[in-house]
Amino acid sequence: LMDQQGHLARRVRMPSIPWAGPEQKVNAEKQVLKGHQESMAEMLHLALVDHQDHLINRNTF
Repeated sequence: LMDQQGHLARRVRMPSIPWAGPEQKVNAEKQVLKGHQESMAEMLHLALVDHQDHLINRNTF
């Protein structure tokens, strides 16, 4: 998972903000990373829920 997130993070090109200092750029990058981590977590959660439903359905018959 970390590898995937790291890979995603590297692929994202930060829009260059000429007037922003290094601190603002770091904060912008953190926001982007946070977004990726949240969407990764959401995808994992959905996959797990899907899998559980599948197991439950399979065991009912």
